[in-house]
Parts: sequence; structure tokens; C-alpha cells
Amino acid sequence: MESKDWRPQSFTIQFKPEIVSPDGNGTTKQRFTTIQPVLDIKLPNNSKFVFDAKYYREIDKCGCTNYLTYTFKNSLEWNIPGIQTILKPSYTFERKNDRIDAPTDEKKKEYIFKIENKSIKNLKLDYSFERERKKFNGTTTKSYKQYVNSVEAKYTFIPSRFDAKVKVSKDYKNPSNTNKTIITVLTLETNYTSKDGGNKFHLKYERKNNKYLPHSDSSAYHQRYLSLKYTRKF
Repeated sequence: MESKDWRPQSFTIQFKPEIVSPDGNGTTKQRFTTIQPVLDIKLPNNSKFVFDAKYYREIDKCGCTNYLTYTFKNSLEWNIPGIQTILKPSYTFERKNDRIDAPTDEKKKEYIFKIENKSIKNLKLDYSFERERKKFNGTTTKSYKQYVNSVEAKYTFIPSRFDAKVKVSKDYKNPSNTNKTIITVLTLETNYTSKDGGNKFHLKYERKNNKYLPHSDSSAYHQRYLSLKYTRKF
């Protein structure tokens, strides 16, 4: 019977202090401290929500490294039984604050959205979108943006000894202090197992295009990859 209400499912907290002294006398002593509580909440229809908070501190005796990082992540896994679909959005915020003489305040925001669908028999369709943004405030302010789109479809033929998978992805990076890049990847993959299970074939083809902007003509490159694997069970 599927749950119709929500309730806390688990709560864990990690406290991990570490001291490392490679030379044995403490002149290079380093201290690491991690505190991380995680709350897992069960929702109706076998869905769940997870809240993950992390505090990380690193400092060494010479004062060369001295910073702390806060990370907060919220992730939802929402199951829609009627159309056999699972939605998986998540949001992560991270801040790294240096405590040295020339400090840098780094902030990161990341959004991820994924969809898994199995409404068609023997077909699994996944779509994901990721957006990451970073900003560095220090002696020089820099920014960084990344967008990743990915679509993957896998179909298991009848009989189920044969399946085929297609994946297309695009990764766009846009840093403020260097060239932009666009990486596009196409992957085709098949697997076949004979009826007696003694013979297995695996074929994979991948094509990757990498463009650098604005100097795409001189810096772009293309890759092609083909792999064939045969296994015989004696």
C-alpha cells in the first residue's frame, strides 16, 4: 500500500573533526571539520524530499589555508504513478569564504531538473537540465556559468535480449575571463545476448564536437569513437 501522507523517514548528522600532521612535529598541522545533518522526508506515492546541510572548515598552522564552506541542498523526488513519471528537481547553494589576507568570497548556485518516464512499454526516457552559476569576489571579480542539457532514450526489444540506447547532450560553459565552450555529444549503444546466454555483443559509437568561442575555427575539434565487444561464455 502506497503512503498517502508525509512523515520524517530518517535523520542523520555527521560530525567529523580531523587533524593531520605529515611531518610529525606539528609545523604543517592541518585541521578539517565537517558537520552535516541530512533530513529525509517520505511523501505520498513513494515520493521523498531530502534536505542536506553541510559545514566544512579547513585551516593549517602556517596560515596558508584558512576557509569555511556552507552548502545547502534541497532535492525532491516526486512520483506520478498515473503516467509512470518521476520528477527530480534539486537546488544547491554553496558559499566558500576565505579568511586569509587576500580573501576570496565564492558563491555557487546550481539548479538541476530531471524527468524519468516509463509510460511506454520497454521504453525509458530521461531528460535532465543543469544550470550552475559561480561568482568570485576577490582582488578580481570573475563569474562562471554552465548549462547542460541531456536526453537519453533506451528501448528494450522483444525478446528482451536486445536493447538500444541513444543519448544526446549539450554542455555550454561561459566563464568571464576566457573563451566560451560548447560541447555536443551523440552516443549510440546496443547490447545483445544470445538465447542461451553464452554470447554477448556490445556496440558503442560516440561523436563529440567541441567549439571554442569566439575562436571556434582555430580551436574547435571533433572526436569519433567506435567500440565493439564480444564475450563468449564457455
